[in-house]
Amino acid sequence: MVAAQTIQAVQAWVDERSSLGEQIGGSLAIEASWGVNMRIPLDAETARDLSRDLSAYPDHPLRGRQQQVRDAAEKGIDSRRFLVAGNGRWRIAKDERGQDPTNWHSGGFDGDSWMWYKTEVTLVNASQPPKGRDYPDLRFEYLSDVLGFLTGGLAELPPLTRRWKVTDYSGSKWKAIATVGEPPVTYTAEGSWDAAAGRGVVHSVTSPGTRAEYSDWRDRDGFWTAGRITLVSDSGYRWIHVLKDITTPTKDRVVAVAQTPTPGKPDPLLAESSSGESVSAAAITTPLSLVDLRSGEPTAVIHSPDGLTQVPVEETPQVKARRQLRWAGWAIGVSLAILICAVWMRTNRWKVTVQRTKEHA
Repeated sequence: MVAAQTIQAVQAWVDERSSLGEQIGGSLAIEASWGVNMRIPLDAETARDLSRDLSAYPDHPLRGRQQQVRDAAEKGIDSRRFLVAGNGRWRIAKDERGQDPTNWHSGGFDGDSWMWYKTEVTLVNASQPPKGRDYPDLRFEYLSDVLGFLTGGLAELPPLTRRWKVTDYSGSKWKAIATVGEPPVTYTAEGSWDAAAGRGVVHSVTSPGTRAEYSDWRDRDGFWTAGRITLVSDSGYRWIHVLKDITTPTKDRVVAVAQTPTPGKPDPLLAESSSGESVSAAAITTPLSLVDLRSGEPTAVIHSPDGLTQVPVEETPQVKARRQLRWAGWAIGVSLAILICAVWMRTNRWKVTVQRTKEHA
């Protein structure tokens, strides 16, 4: 009888954790910052190919990306990530070693989304982005990261769900199984249970080709979370996530940092010394131009010492600079990008498998 009651208690806790996927970023407002170290395998033949492709172009802008791929294999890529989300508004940021500049920001609300890179902010309608301007929405990747800390891999973002069934309990150890998608993928979670506290921890979640381990569980500002996630694939791909801060932001806080940045005006998030350091130590705090692509006649707002000027998109400094790139440089850039994507996808088969499962779900 006691064992049955305990299994019921574990099941209730697992169900409660898995339900957070439907709440995060909406009714569950969240603000978090964390570090990521990503390492991918790189074989010697691919390394030689990368060097040979750009050997005659020492100043090519993609040489930095070439070094980034090498770093990913040798010592991993370090990045710092930030998320604030609530009531449909959101803001994400990344500071990654090996990029120039290192910081990248994106946000959105009321159907619009924006991306800030270098000194330019681009604003689009998220549901109908302009042709050729389909910017990746990394919000869900960041929300998934935070869900990992909050739930130990028990939750998925809608429309996906993981329906767990606790199958074993012995001592303080428990095991649960979930089957997702079609064709089905089976996930196995293992953890322990603190009967006195009425809550558990997740030690690991495994699926075909992938194992995620969760550790350093403790209370952080009212959230019961893991502080470290180690994810390893059979192909040698490895991620380590380390949580720095997590808290509940006020409604005003979410509105302030999710709003579209204004040219010539310091960003409210990066203007804060504490948040600015946690997101990007070398951040550009003030954008100089805003390209609005929400209508049929794209325009850009340029900030200068004389004030704000509205011009056609074709007249922005970024577009003018792109027109000056040599066709040879573009051809090599495309070649390298394809090669890097091939390396990335080959060493991340587990991600492709999960994506296909989600598409069938």
